[in-house]
Amino acid sequence: EGEAAAAAAEAQRPKLTKKEWEAKEPTVDTIVIDSELSPRQAKNLSQMLDGKVLVCDRTMLILDIFSQRARTAEGQLQVEMAQLEYQLPRLTKMWTHL
Repeated sequence: EGEAAAAAAEAQRPKLTKKEWEAKEPTVDTIVIDSELSPRQAKNLSQMLDGKVLVCDRTMLILDIFSQRARTAEGQLQVEMAQLEYQLPRLTKMWTHL
């Protein structure tokens, strides 16, 4: 249990500070993380990068690949439904300023 808590805490810590990231002057438009990110982790990482870089976790990448490869109407609808279900918790509280 202690190892799991330590691993979870480590996953939430950014590996680069904002200043270090800016010093590297990134020329990328997408970052792919090879694990599942919680909505909060994805939001924090995106904010750290000033929203200039798309943060894509493993699930988002897989759903994107499936959406490009879906051939039948039923397959396309299934992928779209999965994408919408994936995005739902990431959209929560986005329009609180209205």
